[in-house]
Amino acid sequence: MQKGQKRIVWRCISRLDYGKKYCHTSPTLDEEPLKRAVLNALNSQMSDKDTVTKQLSDAIEQDLIFLPDCALQVSDIEQRLTQLKNEFRKLMQLASDTNGMEEYADQFRSISVEMSGLKEQRKSLQVQLKETEQAIGRTSGIIESLQDLSPRLTEWNEGTIRQLVTSVRVLSANKIQVSLTSGIQIEQEI
Repeated sequence: MQKGQKRIVWRCISRLDYGKKYCHTSPTLDEEPLKRAVLNALNSQMSDKDTVTKQLSDAIEQDLIFLPDCALQVSDIEQRLTQLKNEFRKLMQLASDTNGMEEYADQFRSISVEMSGLKEQRKSLQVQLKETEQAIGRTSGIIESLQDLSPRLTEWNEGTIRQLVTSVRVLSANKIQVSLTSGIQIEQEI
């Protein structure tokens, strides 16, 4: 509160949490000029919306290159697991026919160890696949949002800003760096 009036300001989270110990010169920024600066930074790129859209599309393509390889690896693991299950069944049948379970213990153990390792590997690949698919979905949503946007943003829209901006870094009391989801970083005067 300044002179009896409330105002919204932004501060470095480290300074708020730890005081001046980690953030010695962090300025206090009024929210409205900061928002205008972010909009100006976005607008500087929106004039070249096709380039930004192309960069995001290229990022999706890079993620898509990973998907078929990962899916093939999962498929190979599934195939090997099926083979091991069949080997295990045959070994079980052989052991029960000859009453020699102890005789086949090392083979059972070997199959179990390999199956366990393959299941862990499959789980890890499935997590990677899911994360990649989610990233592609988010990027596709951003591209759609970009295509629907007018070439100039005139007002703050929290949803749009969150889709386009990954971070805002304060460089000084009158300069910020806006990082876009496309990887572009823009220095902007406040």
